[in-house]
Amino acid sequence: MNGNPGTVVAGADQSRLSVWLVDGDVYCRGLLKFALTEQNFAHSCVLLVASLTRPWDVLDSLTRWSDVLSMHIHRLKLAPNVRRQQEDASMFLITCSRQEWD
Repeated sequence: MNGNPGTVVAGADQSRLSVWLVDGDVYCRGLLKFALTEQNFAHSCVLLVASLTRPWDVLDSLTRWSDVLSMHIHRLKLAPNVRRQQEDASMFLITCSRQEWD
């Protein structure tokens, strides 16, 4: 890309980033149907972030939201190959995370 930083050059590749923030209350789980759909699933990344204002609740919060996300993904009508790729990628990330902690 040529030009000054922040300048869009004609013909240059552009990216868009949509960010959805779902409050910590599990009541907000209904909003997942707008943020993560069958159409955008393959190009989406989900980050579970916990507040450290109450560090003793971090593990429970991450576990709760992980379960909510897992149930939502299982309800999506995904092609079998897309679901398998997601499961493989998830296991890879879990394995990498565990290796870093060991």
